[in-house]
Amino acid sequence: MSEDEPVQITRWTYVAAGEPHVPFRAVSKLIAEALWPDDETSEQKAFEAGFKQAAARDNLDAELHEAVKNGELEALDPLTLGRHRLAVGSALDDALISVSALRAFIAPRGVGVRYSQHFVTSVRPLRVPPDLLDIEPGAFITFEDRIGSDGKGRCKASEYRERIEETMSRQAEGLFTVDEAGQVLADARGLDPGEMVRRMRDAHAQGKLPIRAAGSRLLKSTRETARDFLDLVKVSDVDAWLKASGAGYGFPPPPRPELVPEPAPGLQAVMSNAITTVGAPRATWQLGLEALLPGLERQLGRTAKVREVIKHLKANGAAYRIEPEGGPDQLFWRTGMEDRKLIEKKTISNAVSDWRKNRSPA
Repeated sequence: MSEDEPVQITRWTYVAAGEPHVPFRAVSKLIAEALWPDDETSEQKAFEAGFKQAAARDNLDAELHEAVKNGELEALDPLTLGRHRLAVGSALDDALISVSALRAFIAPRGVGVRYSQHFVTSVRPLRVPPDLLDIEPGAFITFEDRIGSDGKGRCKASEYRERIEETMSRQAEGLFTVDEAGQVLADARGLDPGEMVRRMRDAHAQGKLPIRAAGSRLLKSTRETARDFLDLVKVSDVDAWLKASGAGYGFPPPPRPELVPEPAPGLQAVMSNAITTVGAPRATWQLGLEALLPGLERQLGRTAKVREVIKHLKANGAAYRIEPEGGPDQLFWRTGMEDRKLIEKKTISNAVSDWRKNRSPA
């Protein structure tokens, strides 16, 4: 390979969808994970990958500090988002690195940057989300739980899928965590989930509602503290407690499969079937415009101006590979081959006009 030939991107690191920056302290981990991905085919390979990741992080930490010092990598002040004037020590650890700067810095290593797909965890999952099945098992995703204290997280797609499947299997046996049961009851009755969990915990302390330890599934004594996010209740026990309390309702059954609407097709499916009314393939940024523009105009209560559309797409279009960078009249997006494309204001204006002409009347 000649010096002028671009390095082929063969590895990927993942950042949260819609985030224009990453913390400096996280950069070495992101790069190390891409260079030496986990290998769980055997304990020995998993150990070797973990060891190489740790060693790479140590080396990268020193390299990254040097790169900032030499001006090869720009650190941003987290308060002003301008160039950091004192990027050393703990101040540097708290600094931010733009995704575009990270992408340029790691590209010579054959590492690219992708935005993680984001999922909201169902309290009572009935299926694995189709979008999740489309993602490479080793790719990182971000998720948000509706219950519990640790509402957000990041893990591999395969790990998140296993978590959903385990929840579905456990709930099929009639076992819910206290948090899950409280949320299901609250959703069904329009109640406060926190209040419902508190009442279940009080009922356990009074000996009126059995709670089981997460691992053994054995009954906990009334003197033991229930861990809402982990310990379990049986649906039959919750029903018996509600009946004895005179609540007048029971634990809601799961909806019948035929009544559960099919989820909307994932982005990959939409991209592969993206055809306009005149039969021309649409780019991903156009799909984003068509998906996000109606909500913007409902929010504004009027027709959106082109600059407002561009600003809205930058803020909300990460799932459509739209980047947050660029001037008020520019829109950058990534193709499926990771080429960075600039969409000018005139092109976006024409796309908005076409959308208005072709959309179905309300």
